[in-house]
Amino acid sequence: MTHTLDDIPGPKGVPVLGNMFEIKQATMMQDLMKLGREWGPIFVLKTPTGPRYIVYGLEMVDDLCDDSRFDKLVGVSQRELRQTHENQAIRVTLIEPGMVDTPFFDDGAADWALQPDDIARAAMFALEQPERVDVNEILIRPSAQPI
Repeated sequence: MTHTLDDIPGPKGVPVLGNMFEIKQATMMQDLMKLGREWGPIFVLKTPTGPRYIVYGLEMVDDLCDDSRFDKLVGVSQRELRQTHENQAIRVTLIEPGMVDTPFFDDGAADWALQPDDIARAAMFALEQPERVDVNEILIRPSAQPI
């Protein structure tokens, strides 16, 4: 029997935000372990940026690390997109935010955290560039965030 990614189980989540409220920063590992016990050795979490496939348990990790059985491709890079779409102008921007004041934090984010509109302005910067410009990456973090 052939399986697809759609066959991988996982909690339903909510529209747009997915499973964001099921994983708390303070108890992230415990929350993921609880979900692993509930959903099995591989499950999917929905996020605003797309699905995240989680592997739970040593046996499943060992199985997936067997290079004789699997080809590995972790994500699609911008270079690969450009190679497969040679004659098209592909613009992809990876936005990597530091701490942002969102409902993700149980006790609220630190006072110095970024605000959602800080991230929106960074995205707008990339979007407002001329068609000939591709902003590959934006790393944006609070100036007071510890490294």
